Amino acid sequence: MSLKTIRARFECDGCGREFFIELASDIEGDMTLFDIAVAELSSGFAFHSYVGETRSSIEESFMTSVQAGQHLCPACTRRVDDFVPQEREATADEIAKALA
Repeated sequence: MSLKTIRARFECDGCGREFFIELASDIEGDMTLFDIAVAELSSGFAFHSYVGETRSSIEESFMTSVQAGQHLCPACTRRVDDFVPQEREATADEIAKALA
């Protein structure tokens, strides 16, 4: 039997809203499940749904991110990306301003 998918539940560090991501990446021997989940969250392509909602069919508009060590849901990622040029990662101060 092979492991196909793992679903992780995150709380957004920007707004506090909980959301699921699905993990489907290769697992390296020295990675913890948390390491794998954060790597997938950083990729932006693993978003599944917000807690209490069904999965959306418009996946390309739901990009997650990890910026300045903060785990951000799609809504907060969009607000930060609109505030800070995407050529670089936002700082913690810029994230706070973008989400204020």
